[in-house]
Amino acid sequence: MAVETRGEHTARTEPAWDTSVPLETAAPQRGGGLLRVAVGRVTGALVVVMLLLALASLSLDLHRAHAGLQDVPGLRLHDLDEEGNLPTFFSSLLLAFSALLLLCIGFAVADSEAREGRPWKALGAVFLYLAADEASRIHEYGCRLDALWLPDWGILNRRWVILGALFVLAMAAAFLPFVLRLPRDTRRRVLVAGAVFVGGALGVEMACAATFDAWAGTPAVIVLRNIEEVLEMLGIILFINALLRHIGVHLGGLCVRVGVGLPPPAAPPAVS
Repeated sequence: MAVETRGEHTARTEPAWDTSVPLETAAPQRGGGLLRVAVGRVTGALVVVMLLLALASLSLDLHRAHAGLQDVPGLRLHDLDEEGNLPTFFSSLLLAFSALLLLCIGFAVADSEAREGRPWKALGAVFLYLAADEASRIHEYGCRLDALWLPDWGILNRRWVILGALFVLAMAAAFLPFVLRLPRDTRRRVLVAGAVFVGGALGVEMACAATFDAWAGTPAVIVLRNIEEVLEMLGIILFINALLRHIGVHLGGLCVRVGVGLPPPAAPPAVS
């Protein structure tokens, strides 16, 4: 099986994402196939799913608040601010997909330069942890511990905001030099995706925490909570878009050979 992605035209030497260019000069082996990934369609599909989940969550939550109910059927299954439901499953899939793309890029780059592949692999490992955390709520154990020493007032109403800020600073210190070395188009997209994600995870979260005591249960807080979660998911989707475009534009596509006992790829014929 071969997998190919293409990115949009960003320079005269960059191919368009829908350009039909084979990944290998030789024809696919018997029983093989070629999967072409249109970056725009993948991104659009993920955004549609995100918007449907957000619409279901917001409408059910606002209905609950308007009717003065404690709960309504289907809310916990679709609530963006809850865990262990459909939005959480979708978010964990987004993070896992990001991790897979990062690791694929890391191994592809390492074929030519092992050192260049290490940051991609390290970032892929971080996203694997984030996916596992989103699915299994590992962070709740940290929240129980931080209650022993972190204050609980104003923007710190939700204590994990401090832990989240420390995590963001650690990630910036570890990976910002690597991001700044990326090609200009990839760097711009990655930074925008990170800003959107952090803006939701920390910025809107702090706004919710600061107004929670006075406006708890009001439509304003409900909308803010949903905006927070939507920005987090949108940031990951933008990051996936950036990775797919990087694969298509700067790596010329991605070839994955799957099989049992595959022989090593044949060396290209010598040019006389």
